[in-house]
Amino acid sequence: MKPLRDQFTRFDNEMAARQWSADTRDAYRDRLERFAKWLESEQASVTALSEITPDTVSAYQLALCKAEKKRGGPLAPASQHAFLTALKSFFRFLVAERILIIDPTRALELPKLGRRLPQGLMTTKEVRSLMRQPDLGTYVGLRDRAILETLYSTGLRNSELRHLTVHDIDLERGFVTVLRGKGKKDRVVPLGKIAAHFVRDYLGKARPHLVREAAQATLFLCYEGGRPLAMNTLIDIVHRNAKAAGLKKRTFPHGIRHTCATGMLRGRADIRYIQELLGHESLSSTEIYTHVEIRDLKRVHARAHPRERDLPPDSEWD
Repeated sequence: MKPLRDQFTRFDNEMAARQWSADTRDAYRDRLERFAKWLESEQASVTALSEITPDTVSAYQLALCKAEKKRGGPLAPASQHAFLTALKSFFRFLVAERILIIDPTRALELPKLGRRLPQGLMTTKEVRSLMRQPDLGTYVGLRDRAILETLYSTGLRNSELRHLTVHDIDLERGFVTVLRGKGKKDRVVPLGKIAAHFVRDYLGKARPHLVREAAQATLFLCYEGGRPLAMNTLIDIVHRNAKAAGLKKRTFPHGIRHTCATGMLRGRADIRYIQELLGHESLSSTEIYTHVEIRDLKRVHARAHPRERDLPPDSEWD
């Protein structure tokens, strides 16, 4: 539907003017394109923007509820929420620009999102196995080990790690400067000694062979072309090494971030320090990690609860 896609371009220009991140803009374009394709296949009679009604949008929401992910299984409520949020932002823009008079998404209710526990957590043994997988005899292996160690040491998000430059790493003092992280906020986080060691190895032995342009300052680069890593490339690096390590769970960069935060909490780090490390604006976002401590609570309960202490190991309950 050409009229719709023409407005996608205008909306993308508006997002750029508002300084939305490149990753956010890419995600919104993909989500809006899904809506356009659905219109073409399921609502072929709709040929003009003004013909998109609240009933059209409701039908699309129902289609999302019935949709399946690429790897099977229903589309998660969070994904449905993301698709509909992009649609609502787009139509609000059209009304603000007086391209449309009525917003067909105005009365649309987004799916309720419950708070989910962190996914993809790894044990210490699994982390060690993951870190041993890259082949340090190759440029790619040196890069991948530096990436994995940096993710685990700092808890950076996918986009934050990909946007690091060589100027953001202070190996001598052990710091990483994250510029314009989520919410366009800057922060400085510690880089552990082990991670710093592998980043130094990568900078000295591998990156000079990957870089193609002298002006390229991005820290971690693709093997072919010396380009900055794409979002899915980083995900593939983690997937590939997790599979080589024999991990049964699907492991993502965000899972390493969760594992970093959980390990810090179990090491008795104050939750406010973890909040600063992760770059959470609200402490409530960090407090979700306290829920994964139920295993530790279970051990304390077994050791300290009077009823548990009074119970002989092999006795029968009264």
